[in-house]
Parts: sequence; C-alpha cells; structure tokens
Amino acid sequence: MADTRVAITPDEFLKMAEATDDRLELVDGEVLRMSPAGARHGSASGNVYYLLRQLLPVEHFRVFNDAGWLLPSGNVRGPDVCVVSAEVVRAKGIPAGWWAEPIELAVEVIGAEDRAAELDRKTEEYFAAGARHVWRVNPETQKLAIYRSPKDIRIFSLEDEVDGADFHPALRFPARRIFE
Repeated sequence: MADTRVAITPDEFLKMAEATDDRLELVDGEVLRMSPAGARHGSASGNVYYLLRQLLPVEHFRVFNDAGWLLPSGNVRGPDVCVVSAEVVRAKGIPAGWWAEPIELAVEVIGAEDRAAELDRKTEEYFAAGARHVWRVNPETQKLAIYRSPKDIRIFSLEDEVDGADFHPALRFPARRIFE
C-alpha cells in the first residue's frame, strides 16, 4: 500500500498548533502528538524553570517553558524549558510563533513514553541548531544529565551539587531541588 501521508510546513503546523491545546512537534514534515505530562514531569519541569529564572541574571538570559523552536532542519521541537539570550530578545523581540534564533539551553524532561533514540536525536538537533547546553531531566531515576556536546555529558544525582559554571557562574544548585 502506498504511503498517503502529506508533509506539512512549519507555517501550516503553526496554524494547527494554535488551534489545539495538545502538545505537538513537527518532525520530518509529520505532526507528532506528545503525551500529556504526568505529575512528576510537571513538577520537575516547573522546578527547572523556577531554578533557571531564579539563578540566571535577567540582563543576560530569558527563560521560557513549552516554547516551540523552528530548527534549521524544518523540524519544530518544544523543549520543556529553554533559555534564550536576552540580547536576542532585545534585538528580535519575542516571536508570536516559533523561536528561530538559537536557544542557549534546551531542557527535556523525560516522560514515561520517551524513547532513548528520539531523545538522542533531539539532543543532536538542538546542538546542530546552536544550543550551548542540553539538559535531560529524568524524574524516574532522579538524575540530571547535562550535555555540553552530544558526547560531553555529566550526570548529577540527588546528592550532587550541579555546577553549570561553564554556562554561567551563577548556575550552581543542589540537584535534589529539581526533584522536590
């Protein structure tokens, strides 16, 4: 049987996404419906957002949650939390649609249905699009993986102090704060 799927553009996807409350991503021209976030996922995502807002100076960075990011590949991904340079926000404003400028930090909170291969692909796409860091937060194992590149990874457990000084000197906190 022939494949009858029709690829859509990021502009068509934006209209579709604005008409629903569903969490969606556009990958290779195909709309992917993301499963609703569970309570652990929502708690970890909210804690990361709060920590980044609290620790990163607003004159250098802006923190967003659930913002779509148009990647050079044409895919639209929606990191759970992202950090954008305040300079970009001052120069370009906050877009009504997707971010197209590089995001400094993308955070993915791992859900029960997330597959390792897809998380690896997202991480690689984020770096290819200009991200300086990618964080993967796992509420199940209560670990934070900080990627400085697809191959340079540091893992933090509950008892560890997160040291993100290579991103910004103020980014230091007990890892357990993400999972409280």
